[in-house]
Amino acid sequence: MRGLFAALFVLLSLNSFASDCKIEAEAVVGILEFEISGCKVEGKLVEGGGHLSGTFFVDLSKLDTGLDLRNEHMHKKYLETEKNPIAELKLEPLKIGYSKFVGHLSLHGVTKKVIGDVIESSTNSLKASLIINITHFDIEKPGYKGIVVGEKVRIFVSID
Repeated sequence: MRGLFAALFVLLSLNSFASDCKIEAEAVVGILEFEISGCKVEGKLVEGGGHLSGTFFVDLSKLDTGLDLRNEHMHKKYLETEKNPIAELKLEPLKIGYSKFVGHLSLHGVTKKVIGDVIESSTNSLKASLIINITHFDIEKPGYKGIVVGEKVRIFVSID
């Protein structure tokens, strides 16, 4: 089942223009499935000496779940986008062809080291996935009327 709050964690893009992403989360109680639009990642890939690095941003206030009430809960109760509208990932230098990446994710006013999987990388593209626990970023576990989203969410990004 695809869940509500995974979209807010999409932070890995390696182009200097906005890019789309795919997000998944498991509902641990109840059934929940929908797509989140408005997830645009901005940043610039820096390539040098066979390594990739960069800093990437997501404007969390632009995320749209397709339902006004769900949007209100996501933005006001969980993400608190009025106080923390931007998420940021600083990617540590990643050797092209390696299977893991390391970065520092700032979300909801908290910065944590994160490690993700590189599916494919080259000097101008990256396919990667990342699993994070939202409670590590002081975000309450989302739930509404018996539907509860799990603490762990997976983010997929494919940049060409």
